[in-house]
Amino acid sequence: MRYRSTKGVTDTVDFRTAVLRSQPSDGGLYMPLTIPSFSESLCNSISELTQQELAFEILYPFVGNSIPRHIFREIVNDAFDVPIPLITLDDPLSILELFHGKTASFKDFGGKFIAQLFHWFNREENRPLDILVATSGDTGAAIAAHTANREGIRTTILYPKDRITPYQQGQITQFGENIRSIEINGTFDDCQHLVKTAFTDSELNTRLNLTSANSINTGRLLAQIPLWYEIIRQRNQKTPLTVIVPSGNLGNLTAGLIARKMGAPINTIVAATNANNIFPQYLNTASWLPKKAIQTLSNAMDVGNPSNFARIKDLYGSTWNTIKREILSLSISDKQSLLAINQLHATTGYICDPHTSCAYSAFIQMEKQPKAHTTLLATAHPIKFANLPIDAYQYLKIQKNINADHDTRPSQVLQPDFSELKEWLLSH
Repeated sequence: MRYRSTKGVTDTVDFRTAVLRSQPSDGGLYMPLTIPSFSESLCNSISELTQQELAFEILYPFVGNSIPRHIFREIVNDAFDVPIPLITLDDPLSILELFHGKTASFKDFGGKFIAQLFHWFNREENRPLDILVATSGDTGAAIAAHTANREGIRTTILYPKDRITPYQQGQITQFGENIRSIEINGTFDDCQHLVKTAFTDSELNTRLNLTSANSINTGRLLAQIPLWYEIIRQRNQKTPLTVIVPSGNLGNLTAGLIARKMGAPINTIVAATNANNIFPQYLNTASWLPKKAIQTLSNAMDVGNPSNFARIKDLYGSTWNTIKREILSLSISDKQSLLAINQLHATTGYICDPHTSCAYSAFIQMEKQPKAHTTLLATAHPIKFANLPIDAYQYLKIQKNINADHDTRPSQVLQPDFSELKEWLLSH
């Protein structure tokens, strides 16, 4: 498998180069030259596969000759070794829980997968691999947890000051040794811009062996595709299916669109955003208008300029009419999100986090449409947000006997200025 830039300027590369380089020098994002097909016979026997077998069958065509088959099977088996339960709430609604990994979010799958890719690809290098990560909360925790104490890897995590929960900050800062955390006095978009700028700086890339573990990295993105197929594997039904995905940087949405192009029988895909509604506005107006991120309760979705929009355009030939036909999107306010958390708990006893509640609120708004079985992607455990004044969360803390506080350690604080970050990286 070869990979090309969404901007089409640079030469194609293999999977190893796409993962280690993270981003093409032309500023685009890597995409596979072709989207593999998930054969009809395999799709018909999907319920006979284990979770790990399914993930291997889906991901191996993207790897080519970059990793021996037996090694890649070990990587997949390890990365997908936690349960992904599909919880049925009522006849038309189920929830796929993606938060049973080490840091209680769906980012654990991609974090563990790409950490192992980095370790394998850099095993014979004579200098450490420097991973630079921007996070709006959950990505940083997952990458920190799964790259901690890995030989030959040094990880630097940038997160927006005062814009993540204490639990998330505690997860990011609890590691020492090869994990460094930096608070950026700005938004996630500032953090993401700093990471992207780093890959275009020739001096920094000469002196450091630099890569990223954000979803701009193809390896992180691909690991999310099997999560969509889990719905198909566990349902084992051919009735119409709608999937609603909480969406910020649009990485998980992009993975779902790739899964559907591979052959996943998903009729409707809905992107539920928070007040950062750049994507639904694009679908309504055909105008892509990034703006400064607004701080919300669903902080991991607080993105004002989603990176993976470049991949979505690439998938559909930059044709607005086609994109609008293939994807629905709704923007959910904090008020609607809170109401959805309490309504879901009151009617079913289920407690969800503020990101999943955006998906549930979208489901409520879509109830007038023809009924299809709908699955919500639950992207984080609600305990990560138990500091929020929500009745259901107080019940959760008592029920689970969990202290939602998480000790945090001091982080370096920098302004959203690339020269300041560059100086810090080169001096550390």
